[in-house]
Amino acid sequence: ARSGPGPVVFIQRGVARVNLNGEEKEATSISTWTLDAKGDALEGTVERRLEGRETPSRGPQPVTGTRVKS
Repeated sequence: ARSGPGPVVFIQRGVARVNLNGEEKEATSISTWTLDAKGDALEGTVERRLEGRETPSRGPQPVTGTRVKS
């Protein structure tokens, strides 16, 4: 992503397997990453949900990281 002021949002789609009463089904998982880089530090949130499912969200979860220097 380009460098710029403020956070950047990425949306990731994938396939998840869901077990409903013993029956396994596939569902589309969607992760929304909101990331902000400041120097060598990265912080932000990730919120995950299943498309088309009315399950309660746990809300955005914190994400942090630091650049590894070699």
